[in-house]
Amino acid sequence: MHSKLLILLIVGIVLMTASLGWFGYQSFKTGFNAKAEPHMLEVFIARQLRHLAIPVGQRTTTNAVPLSPEVLADARARFADHCATCHANDGKGKTSIGQNVYPKLPELRFRDAQSMSDGEIISAITMEYAPPTCLRLEKENQKRISIV
Repeated sequence: MHSKLLILLIVGIVLMTASLGWFGYQSFKTGFNAKAEPHMLEVFIARQLRHLAIPVGQRTTTNAVPLSPEVLADARARFADHCATCHANDGKGKTSIGQNVYPKLPELRFRDAQSMSDGEIISAITMEYAPPTCLRLEKENQKRISIV
């Protein structure tokens, strides 16, 4: 009985060590370079950590700004003024700044960005890690979240 448990424990430790070694190799084989595409495992872990870093109450928040043609026009203007420098007007991030930042900017038209809740987007825009051109410098919260 004890020998089976010991063998199972050793196999588990070997598998865990091999998994961590593979993860480390995959994560760091390209180094930290703004030009290199991060490994999909690195992207997955980063997104999960970002998701967990946002408190549940804030993550489940919905946009309180009512949708209207005026709000949409204002949001487009704000996006062009504050966000398009990095994300480009089409949301692809194919700008001189957007292609040279690390971590890579999310392509705003893809499922990963489109599936974020309003609260997650508001957090990403207003958190301290956002660059100064982002809307985090806006004084009025309603103007800041109207873009969402």
